[in-house]
Amino acid sequence: MKVKSLPIQILAILLSLPFCGSGQTNLYQGPTKNNSHDLTTSFKSLHFQQIRQGKLYNHFYPNIKGHQFWDQAIYETGTLTFEGVTYREVLLNYDSYNNLVTTRIVQNGLSQSVILDNSRIDGFQINGHNFVNIRDSSNILTPGIYILAFEGPEVQFVVKTQKIVVGNTGRPGELLKKFVAEESNILLVDGEMHIVKNKKDVMEAFSNRPQLVAFIRSSRLRFRQKGEMTSSLLVVLGEL
Repeated sequence: MKVKSLPIQILAILLSLPFCGSGQTNLYQGPTKNNSHDLTTSFKSLHFQQIRQGKLYNHFYPNIKGHQFWDQAIYETGTLTFEGVTYREVLLNYDSYNNLVTTRIVQNGLSQSVILDNSRIDGFQINGHNFVNIRDSSNILTPGIYILAFEGPEVQFVVKTQKIVVGNTGRPGELLKKFVAEESNILLVDGEMHIVKNKKDVMEAFSNRPQLVAFIRSSRLRFRQKGEMTSSLLVVLGEL
């Protein structure tokens, strides 16, 4: 399904996030003799302390089967880009039901979870997956957090992942509700957005690239079942 052209601002955000190889200084690196470097490190340390002073995370659902987090309920060491500054080796988790990014702190001798301010997050990385935060409501992409699965000069592939609550099977002893993950796969091709749900949608998105369409048509790649779209699209994008 083809959607209207993607604004330049979104492409700028997607192309400018300093994830891999950003060259930014590690927050935990010790001081050096360079005064400017010392100031930068001091600023990042103060800034990082401010980041961690958010609201306590108190979203718990004991009556719903599963959990509200994107991948696992445990925290993982990741990378956070906050107000243009990148911090590495940060404990992070993503609550994809409430659209919240959280970190872990020790307060009064207790380990607690803190909600980070979404309005100031540019993106983050957990378990090898890059996430970008779209905040401008005037953009064609609905504001929210997306997985940046592929990034090229003319083509990007993002995934909107979200947990929802649905009714359970109702079998004896089971909880009445459970968390289920939903995904929307979005191709950004030459400044246009395409929501892709099947092989036909993918070929339509690449209609201006006949060689790629021929490859998709002749391949045995599958695009319908859960998990197939992402893996198959990455194979296709590898042909660019």
